[in-house]
Amino acid sequence: MAKVQTTVGPMRGKMGGVTFFVQNGQQMMIPSKRSVRNPKTEAQMKQRVKMNNIHGAYNHMKGFLQNTFEGMIGGKNAAVFFRSHNLMLKPVWMTMNQKLGNDFVLAPFVVSNGLFPSIGYKYEDGCFVSDLKIGVLEISEETSAATLSNVLLSNNDNWAQGDNLEIILMRQTIPSEMAKITYPDSSAVSIEVNYGNKEALTELKGMESMSHRKVEIQLFNKDGYLAVKAEGTDAFAFAMIHTRGSKQTLRSSNQSLCLSDSTLYDYYTGDEALTAALKSYKTQGYK
Repeated sequence: MAKVQTTVGPMRGKMGGVTFFVQNGQQMMIPSKRSVRNPKTEAQMKQRVKMNNIHGAYNHMKGFLQNTFEGMIGGKNAAVFFRSHNLMLKPVWMTMNQKLGNDFVLAPFVVSNGLFPSIGYKYEDGCFVSDLKIGVLEISEETSAATLSNVLLSNNDNWAQGDNLEIILMRQTIPSEMAKITYPDSSAVSIEVNYGNKEALTELKGMESMSHRKVEIQLFNKDGYLAVKAEGTDAFAFAMIHTRGSKQTLRSSNQSLCLSDSTLYDYYTGDEALTAALKSYKTQGYK
């Protein structure tokens, strides 16, 4: 609060960010109190709530995504790219408590973006099958990264020594009560395509994730193509990413997670989940 000298007589009221008033015959002024309005309209809350699943998924997977998006320069980091690409997905509606619990639902998230051709893959017969040709190679516990590199380079275009093949596999239980989400298990490995890479495929060091439990990544030959097992009644999400270089020199393929089962995703993108989410935030018309 401050005294003010004025030649225009007593002033009362607000002007800009200041409130003028007279006290004990003295002209005074104080900063105006800003009234913060948060009407929580349906449109406003939908915009907020749709980000919850994206943030939860990125926080869980960020250890897998630090070298998968081209153009990460300056303020454009993996989080920025992940958010921008996945805002175009069908929104997943999470309640306030689910957000506070860091829950998220597996979705066909974009996990890489760049100029390289995409690797194709699909789910069938309890496994994810890629379009990467590996000929007659039978993968066992003794198979090395060098052996896999040899067949990848010999049978597929656009691959070169020193490239990397990143494999992501995630698993989420489909609960009997759909409103109760289970935290996903996840694993990822990055295989350097190199004739000199003698590391056994079964001993590859996994990439960091927020999951306390890992999913075993079992590579095998499915009719001449590289495949990964994903058996059981849980929902799996999978991706393969082709990268070359890092940071400013990074080249990457465009890849999204492929879901083995969309039951959870379908529920949490539906009207019932939307209504529950809006009620949890006390949205206008949903209290």
